Amino acid sequence: MFRKMKALAALAFALMILAGSFAAAEPTVISGSGLFDTMGFIGTLPDGRMIFFGTTGKNRIRRLLCLEPEGTVSWELKNFTDDMYAPAITEDGTIAIPGKDKIVFLSPEGKETGKEIPLAMDKETFYQPTSRGMMKYCQAEDTIKSAEFIDWEGHTLFSLDPGRVVMGAGMITDRDGLIMAGRAPGTDRDEEMKVVRVDWQGKILWEKPLPRWKKYDWDYLRLATVTSDGCILVLYSQEIYSFPERKSYTQLIKIGADTEILWTKEAVLDGEKGREITDVAEYDGKYVIACGLGRQGLHSATRTYLWLDADGNELGTVRQSIRQTDIPGLEDVKKIQYLEDYLVSSGENLWLVLTTFAEHPDIGETRNSMKQVLLRIPVL
Repeated sequence: MFRKMKALAALAFALMILAGSFAAAEPTVISGSGLFDTMGFIGTLPDGRMIFFGTTGKNRIRRLLCLEPEGTVSWELKNFTDDMYAPAITEDGTIAIPGKDKIVFLSPEGKETGKEIPLAMDKETFYQPTSRGMMKYCQAEDTIKSAEFIDWEGHTLFSLDPGRVVMGAGMITDRDGLIMAGRAPGTDRDEEMKVVRVDWQGKILWEKPLPRWKKYDWDYLRLATVTSDGCILVLYSQEIYSFPERKSYTQLIKIGADTEILWTKEAVLDGEKGREITDVAEYDGKYVIACGLGRQGLHSATRTYLWLDADGNELGTVRQSIRQTDIPGLEDVKKIQYLEDYLVSSGENLWLVLTTFAEHPDIGETRNSMKQVLLRIPVL
């Protein structure tokens, strides 16, 4: 999901809270309006600034964008290096960017540091960067043949038995080691999802299978993240198809440091009824859950956020009114679809990144476009 951003504009959105209070926001357009203009959130710098990475224009020029915690632009780079891939933010705020045949490093201000690490690249080798280094995978077809973790000095810390590798919801590193969440590559769909923790010597400390609670046709992990209290949050979805309807069941699962499942929170989307958990973020020691817009159009949509404490207890909900007429370039578009959204927590701010797809009549032709908007959301 990834044109040239013409401008950064201020918008006004009405934020309505169930309790009846009112808040205003001035979100930022971070990409639009070309079909290939999309930006994905990479992470936050130590000072709270947000890093986004994506592509722009028909040639899919790579773009790196840094926003201040309040949503204004700090700096932006385009085509910094050949074949730039999604970067990682290291622990000191340096930005590591995989390129065609090397890793290059930028300062938190987007300046070259001069540091590079060569990469061995071929069609069977790929890298997954994290805050503390990168996992190098060698594969044949869908099977991982080898996996080794390389730190940001270029040293191999450990290797993993290919049978112990799981992939699906990203990879997380912390002071205790590596966390993988998903299923083993190339395995049958009946293979269970699990969360695996590995120490910095490559020893598997524990594996936690995730429970199946429905007879599903498709399952996947949307998210895995480490919380401020040292636990792990996993967003696990299972889907059932009975053509033409789809039922999606999602569980938010919190796993303790000793692998015990501490609690789960479930949501269901049945056709056009109900709500579905699409993302979760931690904010001020609490968890905010984004409940999907589902099949609502953006002529007038309502976003619901459910707040939980660290023990999974419901604290209340907040509602946000999102109107198409408030988004520059979409005011008069008749055919517009909501695609996806996700949450970003940055300093004292909590954001929703909303992505839309629109069809624009243009002199007898149809010009399709994507647009992403950064919306400040109300806090409970």
